[in-house]
Amino acid sequence: MHRLAASEAAKHEARCNICKIYPILGFRYRSLRHFNCDICQNCFFSGKQTKFFKMDHPLQEYYTEVCYLKLKRQKE
Repeated sequence: MHRLAASEAAKHEARCNICKIYPILGFRYRSLRHFNCDICQNCFFSGKQTKFFKMDHPLQEYYTEVCYLKLKRQKE
């Protein structure tokens, strides 16, 4: 239940590779097989696929924003 509540406010600085929406709101799914392949929750839940992305590929689910600038500063 926490993931669902947290995802409502999530705004990801990524473009969906299927419907091209930017930014992705809510859940974001990143392909672990293809570099830089992100999918929005609407395309994921409707089962949409492309010629290079299939639903049986492994995915990483993001339900909160990932702040790359913040991560970079933490490493320094």
